[in-house]
Amino acid sequence: MIFSGLIALIFASPFLSGVLVGGTGSSGLPFIVEVRRFDPVVPYIDWLSTIPENMVYFMLLPVNYLMELGFFFIVGLLWFQQYRKKEIHIRALFIPEIILLFVVIFVCSFVRSSIVSTNDLGWRGWLFGQFILLIWTIDIQDSYPFLAKNQNLININLDSQKVRIKKIITMFMLIGFSTSIIDVALLRVWPILVDLGVSGFPNGLSPDTFLKKQKHGKI
Repeated sequence: MIFSGLIALIFASPFLSGVLVGGTGSSGLPFIVEVRRFDPVVPYIDWLSTIPENMVYFMLLPVNYLMELGFFFIVGLLWFQQYRKKEIHIRALFIPEIILLFVVIFVCSFVRSSIVSTNDLGWRGWLFGQFILLIWTIDIQDSYPFLAKNQNLININLDSQKVRIKKIITMFMLIGFSTSIIDVALLRVWPILVDLGVSGFPNGLSPDTFLKKQKHGKI
């Protein structure tokens, strides 16, 4: 694992050096140390100074990740609950996965991109963590058979606790699917609605949606 990391660092070094040289933060670096923001509460605590504001964000990290990860957050909790009881030699097999997940949690929780205001480091970095959580879904499906695609749910006898877990997971899966569909629809439909004048232009980009086409026509 360390060897793989060193190889990746060597090949990524030209790109990393370019980013470090072109950093836009107050320290000249492309990142700053800051607790991950929780957008729903930003309007209510923006009057606080830096330290109290970060403390609030820190206390809300579990809620933040529950809303962002949803199904994967629940799977992670179930996996830890199940595999902490395993024998030491079995638990050792999962050390690389656990290390990767905790590195993702630490970086995405306490480091923020200073190049892009939307903090692309915070949401792109979780792709690695979600991959681990996806693998863990397979690990726990024997204990939670309703996670398996081909299981006949009618013939599965679940105790009351697993019935509650099933309902919670089903709810978060439905939320995840619906929001993904909405994102895809907005990605494709929103520019068309802007061009037709049906929707406004709520960001800081050029309001002329045909600007790129005009520029290419002059080249």
